[in-house]
Amino acid sequence: KYSTASAKLVDFDALPSASIVPPTPDVSLWRIIGLSKPERGYLVAGIGASALQGFSTPGISLVITSILSSMQLEYNAYTTTKEQGHLDKLYTDIRSKALIFIGVAAAIFVVTVVQNYAFRVMAEKLTTRLRNMHFQALVRQDIGFFDIEGHTTGALTTDLSTYATKVVMIAGESQGRIIQLAFTFVAALVISFGYGSWQLTLVMLCIFPFLLAGSVARGRQMKGHTVSDSLTQSGSLATEAIVNARTVAAFGLQSNLTSKYDELLEIPLKNGVRESQINGLMNGFSTGMMFVAYAVVFWYGGQLIKDGTITYSEMMRTLMAIMMAAQGMGQAAGFLSDTDSAMKAAREIFSVVDRKPVIDSSKVNE
Repeated sequence: KYSTASAKLVDFDALPSASIVPPTPDVSLWRIIGLSKPERGYLVAGIGASALQGFSTPGISLVITSILSSMQLEYNAYTTTKEQGHLDKLYTDIRSKALIFIGVAAAIFVVTVVQNYAFRVMAEKLTTRLRNMHFQALVRQDIGFFDIEGHTTGALTTDLSTYATKVVMIAGESQGRIIQLAFTFVAALVISFGYGSWQLTLVMLCIFPFLLAGSVARGRQMKGHTVSDSLTQSGSLATEAIVNARTVAAFGLQSNLTSKYDELLEIPLKNGVRESQINGLMNGFSTGMMFVAYAVVFWYGGQLIKDGTITYSEMMRTLMAIMMAAQGMGQAAGFLSDTDSAMKAAREIFSVVDRKPVIDSSKVNE
């Protein structure tokens, strides 16, 4: 009735049933982020680079607008007067703006390298740390844990390989994306209100949520979708069949296991078809909203120019800043679309880490 494991008496009548699944705890985002504390230096560098990256997207609209305005004014003047000096001035102006573009491109290259490097290093170190924690927690569990339904060898090894990678989606590069989103939006508002038209900016802000939703949809569609959750059961079956290949061959279970495996693959197939349909609709919505925004801005902006309220340059600054901000924010927000699956994976990892087995093999020598 009693065991002396771990140098203390254990009453087996008081042990919980192995069929009882342990509760999944609530995991705070700060607990996950706290695991990256040793990489604080990388975090600071990544945040700084993300801020500059956020400013660059709407900021470049000022240069583009300046080029368009210069081309319009100087070429119109040339067609009216036929003076070569207007074309020479246009050439000089565009050449200087092209040099600015080269400088901005070099700066963005450096900033992007720093941003990606810093957050990728954090992500890889966090992945390793989480996977080690998960594995150490698994090997110290008592035998009853492995008798729980769903805790087969294949399922546990699949979880070990995928959960840590999913958690990193919200604790690695996503932190930089959030910073980038904030600075992009602020920069777009400053440029639109300060250097553009406040009337047109207010109109653009009314349709901005739809633009952002369309850009997010496009970002998610380009980023793709993984079906690793749907493949857990089929992966578990394949692992068990391969590990016990002799038993399968001895009892002639090849056909039965193959049929069962085909049935389990139907789940990710259906999910993939559904995701393809959704992605197609989101892509169409994104493209449609972009053209709707152009139509509204050019119509209302044309009215304001006709009334003499704004200039062509002010209209283009507002249009370019808001549109480029929406596209940049949508691409960045696409990385935040897997938050739910990441938090679910984190809860599953910490449910094992926080589980205290009655017979803890890691304390045998204590």
